[in-house]
Amino acid sequence: MNKKNKNKSSQMSRKQLENKKRKADILSIAENVFQETGFAAFKAETVAQKVHISVGTVYNSFASKEKLYAQVLEKIGNELVENIDLINKKYGPAKAIEKIIALRLSQHRRLGLFLTFFSGGYINRDDLSSSSIFDCPRDLYYKYLERISKIIERGICLGIFEPVNSHAAAIGFEGILNSFVSYWLDPNNPKQPEGSLNEIKKAVLELLRLHRQDTEPGNENDVRIPGREVFITKYDYLRLKELIEVAQMFDSGKYAESFDVLTKALTGSKIVNSEEVPSDVITMNSKLELVNQDTGETIISRLVFPSDLSADNAVSVLTPLGAMLLGQWKGSNIEFEQDGKAKRYIINDILYQPESAGDFHL
Repeated sequence: MNKKNKNKSSQMSRKQLENKKRKADILSIAENVFQETGFAAFKAETVAQKVHISVGTVYNSFASKEKLYAQVLEKIGNELVENIDLINKKYGPAKAIEKIIALRLSQHRRLGLFLTFFSGGYINRDDLSSSSIFDCPRDLYYKYLERISKIIERGICLGIFEPVNSHAAAIGFEGILNSFVSYWLDPNNPKQPEGSLNEIKKAVLELLRLHRQDTEPGNENDVRIPGREVFITKYDYLRLKELIEVAQMFDSGKYAESFDVLTKALTGSKIVNSEEVPSDVITMNSKLELVNQDTGETIISRLVFPSDLSADNAVSVLTPLGAMLLGQWKGSNIEFEQDGKAKRYIINDILYQPESAGDFHL
């Protein structure tokens, strides 16, 4: 490439960077203006003045007020879904609900711009939100509800929440929470109680009939409830059933307790196709992160068949720990005895699940 072409390429690159920065500046300022004025009263002139550009430049970057609004909503929606995913990965269901409420309180005006556009009744009307321009923000809104539904579903399976329709509960969660946030944060509201997070959390859980009488909402140690639904793939079920039958023929009593735990799990489990197993359930060959509740030690383990014990961090399904892990959900607590000593772990994360990765042969 000659010197002239290099200079031209460099100039184009600088121009692209400038355009990218300008669009980011317009989006940031437009978000604030939409919060202050709403859509109807929004004026591009206000954004142009604050960014120090012409109105024409605003519309060169975003063809219309509607497209600018859609881009603002998309930006907020993407960040909301990413935050929900981080919360769900780090916390158990009850604590995750509390963290989401805290997030809504701390960013109530910003998130309200995105959420009330859809949950405020606009989505079913033949008006602004029906435009294809808003397809991406609309998809993000449904993803947000889906994330809430999955958290509630996990809490139900762990026995933390009362059995309800998780999708309906997610919609109810959003509606109730939106009302509470608007009320508590109204500057003209004469009642501004301390600890409003706890007040709202308790009320939301009770109104949705999610809170169990024997489980404190928001408790970090979400308890494992005996008899909760266990998911096992058909492939794992057939292999484990055969393993138990063969191993029992040669066992001298060493694995009797593990056989009992596994047999009960297989008997009471929900057998599903590999493609249908939830991604936060432990299946054979899953890699997971455990935290010892007594010492705080973090352990990386892989649940394997006895023939695969040579693998790194392998835990046999025929050991007390391995037998208890099968079918458990992320966030579950497990307790068992080993060598006469009580062991307590929480499943902090599932780092790899063959089915989620498409490795159905493992």
